[in-house]
Amino acid sequence: MADSNRWFRLGLLVPAGNTTFEPDFHCAFSSQVSIHAHRVIAKHSHAYESYESMDDINEEAVKEVEKLAKAKVHFGAYGFTTATFYRGRVFAEQLEQRLAQVQGVPFVVPALALLEALAHLKVKKISVVTPYPEWNNQTLKTFLSEAPFELVGFKGDERPKEVAKKNYLWHQSPDQAAAFIKKVSHKGADAIVLPCTAWRTFEAIEELEADLNIPVVTANQATIWSLARRASIESALRLRGKLFAI
Repeated sequence: MADSNRWFRLGLLVPAGNTTFEPDFHCAFSSQVSIHAHRVIAKHSHAYESYESMDDINEEAVKEVEKLAKAKVHFGAYGFTTATFYRGRVFAEQLEQRLAQVQGVPFVVPALALLEALAHLKVKKISVVTPYPEWNNQTLKTFLSEAPFELVGFKGDERPKEVAKKNYLWHQSPDQAAAFIKKVSHKGADAIVLPCTAWRTFEAIEELEADLNIPVVTANQATIWSLARRASIESALRLRGKLFAI
């Protein structure tokens, strides 16, 4: 028998190797919201993330979202931050529109959700910490340069590419991620930005805000918040950090 208390169906399009996006959504919403995920993978093999690999997986995402539409979800979210910021804001907006058109319902992408959340918090200066290697960080900096925020700090994975690939920082536990973030100086920032939907930072938000006394905005938190706000289902959210409280 169907659960009559579930009144909203949410569809997630998730990169095949990402095991963080779905659990964060389950933690964030009450049982009134049911989560329905479909995984997506690039058609071709790529040694490292690049413009080509992001183009590849995004084309597959647009195709695969048709399958997610079969679940008749009310709203959708794409769980890949780099794939939504790597070609700039206009591209991110176009991708979001493409996914929405194919799905037939509104869609949220992480890169735009982060900008929306920061604007909502009235943030002017940000400190960014990422688990990314050099290419992702450079494209993220370019994306953020288009936004009306001053970047007062930026820290990524500085290990050699070969070493980082074998043990990406997004494989860290929440405690390990929090320790990494706390080592970084956030002096002068109005908020800390933590991109990457695969990084388990959503679980560390309250600890980080308590210890650092500054709002923390993660990719998954911003995506969840933006979706809930646009779908008018804020009442189904479980509070997690200052963003959810405003």
